[in-house]
Amino acid sequence: MTKYLLSQINQIKDGGLNIFFNKIKKLFFLIYCVFVSIVLLPIFLIIILISPYILIRFGIIHTSRIGHFVGNTELFLLESKEETNIKKFKEINFFITDGRVSNYFLLKKFSKRLKILSYFTGYPAIIFFKLLSKFSIFFCKFLIPQTKQGDRDVNCLMEKFKSNFILSNEEIEDGFKQLQRFGLQKNSRFIYLIVRDDAYLNHNFKKDWSYHSYRDCNIHNYYKLAEELAKNQIYTIRMGKKVKEKFIDKNNNYLIDYANSRYKSDFLDIFLAKNCFFAISTGCGLDSVPDILFRKPILFLDVAPIGYMRTYSSRYLLTFKKYYYSDSRIVLKLSEIFKNNLGYLVHTNDFRINNINLQESSPEELSQYAQEMILRVEKKWTDTNEDINNQKIFWNIYDKQNMQNEFKAIMHKKIYSTISSNFLRLNKDILC
Repeated sequence: MTKYLLSQINQIKDGGLNIFFNKIKKLFFLIYCVFVSIVLLPIFLIIILISPYILIRFGIIHTSRIGHFVGNTELFLLESKEETNIKKFKEINFFITDGRVSNYFLLKKFSKRLKILSYFTGYPAIIFFKLLSKFSIFFCKFLIPQTKQGDRDVNCLMEKFKSNFILSNEEIEDGFKQLQRFGLQKNSRFIYLIVRDDAYLNHNFKKDWSYHSYRDCNIHNYYKLAEELAKNQIYTIRMGKKVKEKFIDKNNNYLIDYANSRYKSDFLDIFLAKNCFFAISTGCGLDSVPDILFRKPILFLDVAPIGYMRTYSSRYLLTFKKYYYSDSRIVLKLSEIFKNNLGYLVHTNDFRINNINLQESSPEELSQYAQEMILRVEKKWTDTNEDINNQKIFWNIYDKQNMQNEFKAIMHKKIYSTISSNFLRLNKDILC
């Protein structure tokens, strides 16, 4: 207890008044939860008594960050489908929002499929059963377990089952009407572009997010990519709830900076993902909408860290940031990255400590990868024998090196994804 109190005091010293007031709020909320738990004690006792016949469970639905809101929720439903024939008793699941809602349209849609309680209504039940579970494992069954690996589909259930998320005909019609505000028609092709920065997190969560700034990418590198898409009469719609910089080119009528538009909405965030030609993402929570909800093809560009690449869907075309030592500028080979335990670094400071910098792709390279994706989605791309061989070499090295890493089992099982052939042609030196 003394150690805990000292750690709290140190956190307040480091964080100042904001941290102090946050801790006071948490303390009052905990007192509230204890009070409500006492009031609801008869109901909790009934839940325990009927559990051999009807199991009532409580769990968090991660509404505050859209990646986990979509990913964890959909994967929970898919895992439930997988386990349907194993269950021997009836389950009733209540989900509790985690205090903030990243997309209210999603919440409304999921509420039709799941029993969702507000944070203040449902969290006392979680506190109650969590407390009891510390004394007996028996009470763990009243808490909904997390998905097998968060929002990562490591068991490739998306390859096996259709999405649980459906837009109504009325919603689809309304969505197409709203697209006309941007100059798009029903048959217009467009890309759902997501280039990560930390504006959303910094705006909504009072915390220093610089620890994973290595994942951010420069939006201005994507103008040439948008130009190439325009040549194919494909619109580029730049997405984002909150972004640092505008993405505007007055000479490109096919580029839409939706993230800074007065017409953006929670509904359109979802509708655009449903109807895009394909998505392009540098790897962040929002790409779970086209990916997990609608099973759209996705071009992942400049992903980092390399060990966390999404390998579990045949819809993914991948590239990643290149690793090099700060003092040499020599790009590291794939085997060197994993041999030196650099593939799973997840903190910006870890890269600094290991003297590693990450290099983004040039605008010309990004444009080539997008052109390849267009051809692949249109079924017009053909790999050469060299491309096929490069792909085999890459995945053999990747899988072999990952087998020696403690994260392998939870990050990758069967590999379905493809590394961009253009990326491997341009960076063949990494293949050893």
